Amino acid sequence: MSALVSLHHVTRYAYDRPVALGPQLIRLRPAPHAGTRIARYSMEVTPVHDERWQSDPHGNWVARCTFAGTTREFSITVDLTAELAPVNPFDFFVEPYATTYPFALPSDLAHELTGYCDAEPAGARLKAFLQDLPPGPLDTVPFLVELNARVQRTVRYITRMEEGTLTPEETLAGGAGSCRDSAWLLVQALRHLRIPARFVSGYLIQLKPDAAPPAGDAPKPPASNRSPTDCCAARRPVVSRPDWSACASSPCDLGLAASWSPADFSLARNSVIGVFSSPSETN
Repeated sequence: MSALVSLHHVTRYAYDRPVALGPQLIRLRPAPHAGTRIARYSMEVTPVHDERWQSDPHGNWVARCTFAGTTREFSITVDLTAELAPVNPFDFFVEPYATTYPFALPSDLAHELTGYCDAEPAGARLKAFLQDLPPGPLDTVPFLVELNARVQRTVRYITRMEEGTLTPEETLAGGAGSCRDSAWLLVQALRHLRIPARFVSGYLIQLKPDAAPPAGDAPKPPASNRSPTDCCAARRPVVSRPDWSACASSPCDLGLAASWSPADFSLARNSVIGVFSSPSETN
């Protein structure tokens, strides 16, 4: 059984004086690897601009917008319709060499995935977390399910509006984090286990909100930014979502962009190259 759901997303910048905008790189179109069927998609950007769609090295859609003149406002409006359908998260093929963990990647694939294997130095808490995992050899898929479940049990999900992503040490020390914090912990854990992993950011549309709406407000299907993790146990990634139940598929998970780390990209990069005095401020 499936259903069509609509998402409306607006990002708006307002300036107190005219500014000249530099090129804007916008990653708000569901990526080809998202898996969810998109029935309709549109993006409107103001002010008047020249828009070119590109694909970056990670396979993400990128809109490059350039502007002439000055403006006091910059806005992005995305409307899309997606198919809400159950997905079997275990519908993938594992290469024979990767069915048992630990495993070694073929040399050509290891070279291609070098950036996804680069782990940051592990602190004491992450080392302890990894040492508590069952020793190999183990069946790879059940091992990934257990690792994902341990992150979910260890890190209590919270809504965190502050910018940036916590380090694995900070997440483990507090025992709580947003989806991007637990996803980055899982990425680093996988890389220290010599399993390539990438960071993915996007939307989650769910029928049940994380919290009850205020009194008098009608409940609505919420849409929020989520950060799942792709770990490569074969040529097709296994998707892990540490802030949900172990490897359970979300109702409608829209991956917008993937990269080596949260610091490598933003979904909408705002660049101002000049600020000009407004007429009322000019003597």
